[in-house]
Amino acid sequence: MGGIHDRLRFMSKYEIIDYITNQASKHQELYDVNYFRTVIAKPSILKLLNLPQKFGGLHDYINTLNRSTLIAYAFAAEQYHQQANNTGFLIGGLHDYISTLLNEEIVEHIMFEINEHPELDSSKKMDELCSTYGIDENSLFDQNGPVVTSFLNKMTRKQLDSYALASEQYDRDSRRVHLLGGLHDYISTLSNDQVKAYIVEKVEEYPELQNPTLFSKVVNKYGTNQQ
Repeated sequence: MGGIHDRLRFMSKYEIIDYITNQASKHQELYDVNYFRTVIAKPSILKLLNLPQKFGGLHDYINTLNRSTLIAYAFAAEQYHQQANNTGFLIGGLHDYISTLLNEEIVEHIMFEINEHPELDSSKKMDELCSTYGIDENSLFDQNGPVVTSFLNKMTRKQLDSYALASEQYDRDSRRVHLLGGLHDYISTLSNDQVKAYIVEKVEEYPELQNPTLFSKVVNKYGTNQQ
């Protein structure tokens, strides 16, 4: 009975900030902005905020969608948000932990974006964004792990080399290590299957690279893109 919602109307902006900071210090997972946003998007929180109820949109049937579609929509919504706010490409984000989320939590993430960008409350709009961003729900995840084989099989040898070299640099940046020498010294001696195996190994190590759109951005970021 009772709680912070009973006191909010009497608190100043700075008192609310202090309260949030204090709670985050006790529950450090709240320092992750993306996680915090999924918490805010919980139906119980939205109800307390007295947000207007809408009918006739994606939110009416989002809970009936399969996991692959939810994941694709979540990635599309995240990229749409970044584009709308001109945040550019960010290392880190939903792709870092989406495989650990329950379907209900992915729904909460999407609903948060819908509340911020009402135009996303449409499966047609989401499908258009998935097409625009190159997000294919059939190539993102599989019950047994990442599905990258079909993605890689479409590549030329130069493209395979690009992705392999980019994944190596991504690994080094993630671990904050600087080494002389590396894959570029011997990649020409590897077969296509060996290069694919190297890429798959990195994808398994960094699950966010399961998102082909993000992986393509990583390749462009490190300037290893070849046709």
